[in-house]
Amino acid sequence: MKHGDAGERRLCAGLAPSGLRSIAVVLLALSALAVLFSSASAAASPPDPSAVDRANLPGSSDVVLRLEPGTPAEAVTRMVPGARVVDRIPQINAYRVRLPEQSDPSFRPEGWSSEKLPENARGLGRQKGVRSVETLHSFRTSEPAAGYYPAEAYYPADADWWVGVIGAPEVWGRPEAVLAPIVAVVDTGFDVDLLDFRGRITGARNFTNVGARTDVDDVDHHGTRVAAIIAAEGGNNFGIAGVNWQVRLMPLKAGSNGALYSFDAAKAIVHAADSGARVINLSWGFHTSPSQVPEVADALSYARAAGALAVAAAGNIDSAEGELAQTGVMYPASDPNALAVGSVTRQLVRSSFSCFGPQIDLMAPGGGDPLDDYIETLDAGGFYRAARGTSFSTPMVSGAASLLLSARPGLTPQQLTEILMSTAVDLGLEGRDNEYGAGLVDAGAAFEAALTVTPEFSDVGPHTLYEEQILELAEGGIVQGFLDGSFRPEEKVMRQQFAKMVTLTLGVHTPEIDLLGDPTFADVGYHGDPYPYDFVEEAAEAGIVIGYTDGSFGPYNSVTRAQLITMVARAANLPPAPADYQPPFPVFDQVHYPWARTATAAGLLEGLAGVGDGYDFYAPASRGEVCALLFNLLE
Repeated sequence: MKHGDAGERRLCAGLAPSGLRSIAVVLLALSALAVLFSSASAAASPPDPSAVDRANLPGSSDVVLRLEPGTPAEAVTRMVPGARVVDRIPQINAYRVRLPEQSDPSFRPEGWSSEKLPENARGLGRQKGVRSVETLHSFRTSEPAAGYYPAEAYYPADADWWVGVIGAPEVWGRPEAVLAPIVAVVDTGFDVDLLDFRGRITGARNFTNVGARTDVDDVDHHGTRVAAIIAAEGGNNFGIAGVNWQVRLMPLKAGSNGALYSFDAAKAIVHAADSGARVINLSWGFHTSPSQVPEVADALSYARAAGALAVAAAGNIDSAEGELAQTGVMYPASDPNALAVGSVTRQLVRSSFSCFGPQIDLMAPGGGDPLDDYIETLDAGGFYRAARGTSFSTPMVSGAASLLLSARPGLTPQQLTEILMSTAVDLGLEGRDNEYGAGLVDAGAAFEAALTVTPEFSDVGPHTLYEEQILELAEGGIVQGFLDGSFRPEEKVMRQQFAKMVTLTLGVHTPEIDLLGDPTFADVGYHGDPYPYDFVEEAAEAGIVIGYTDGSFGPYNSVTRAQLITMVARAANLPPAPADYQPPFPVFDQVHYPWARTATAAGLLEGLAGVGDGYDFYAPASRGEVCALLFNLLE
């Protein structure tokens, strides 16, 4: 009756005919200050001047001011005539300050290491409560080198090779992977109207001061390419299949036209953490130190404390003419609060362009030198695009982290890091090394390891009713908590949710799905997502659920206590209660009372609070009560 497996659900990543593919892509050679680690780039038109907020655009006299907590920025800036605050990140006490233009940028306060500051920064740097004053860094992509990618005739049929290499299909369709964590993409924005992202965009925000606050239009295409690798929907015969089809995407635009300002990036990172993102993808960087961009370092520390894992590109090796190549891991990937990702080729050796060093943590496919060694992704507008670079290795690891969170939302950034690195496929020298870090990310192995972590919930403790039952079922992957770390034992349970819980309890669920024939219930069909269709079908086939008299199932209706007891009793296949058995409650109806009587006689309701005379069988069953009965079913 069932057919297919989780790996087949991606329908070969939904590849379209090759004639529709856009493959006129070029190698992006990063300069020492370049930030977007892609090897694919498209020419971008300048923004419409009418859309520019010129009052807040970064200027040559802008500096980043960091203050001690409690120090008001205005009290400091008014000591410099003409200085004013034009942007702020109050969570980390960082401010972008515009100074009056001066012709001699010669002042460099002792102990501060970045570029020369304007002379009038002296008035800021000597004020009480000032931690540092730094120049506003601007980082740009280099001009693309034409003629690097193959003609369409060389476009390989297995352009989605990387998906299987990182083990993502092993997790697709797993019943434990039901939650949809938020992954923030701090980048050049992306195409929020792309079919592959439909229904999963949340909290789009523009931090560039160019255009509207919610305008995240991606003129560079870079952010769209990155986001597609994380979350492009599979199995829809369109585009590609990303690592996690359920994850929600938060587009945070911090750059455009090849430029990204450090203050904008820091502000976006802090916003992502405050807005519930659990993973923050940073496919950009530069050869610098945290002391030169302290606002970014502070933002990364803030995000980690808030429970968000930052995943950053190690960078692409590049050098200006006549200079030695800089091969070390770029910043922010080198920050201790970020997970640094490098690139490997199809042959699983380090890509020649991938930066390396002691800070490298993980590797993922990013392409190489042969014509067919690249990553297929999507441009804004949905066109296929070949790409190379650590920009595209990074979102694979971000997607893998989100898969772990889809089953174990309580995992901390440290736990995510440890699981991803401990399950990686060792490459290069045995053990961790400076070229490959811990090795190639393995989403399938990491997911299995994550399931062994004992769940903890912020609202379940020694005084919680049904604590033992909740934790036992959670450890078995039968129930999950919410992305905020709670379980919410008193919350109602929908009928489709119960169908999933009971089939997992009985062990009758398989990852296969029947797409042939008619569904059992008119209101529960297959619409591209196996949940709740497969669980409801399996529960019906097992005789646990029978639906309503009109042929519907009511998947979104709350399960009543009477329905819960009846369905669990069916699942237990209990024999009838003795004829002379009297339960501790009176007859309450002709449908559910016999099942409740049988369940009570068999001890199936043991531990269920309040069962007796006056018990409201028609009240909605809580999550805790469902756990209590399923726990008894397991026993």
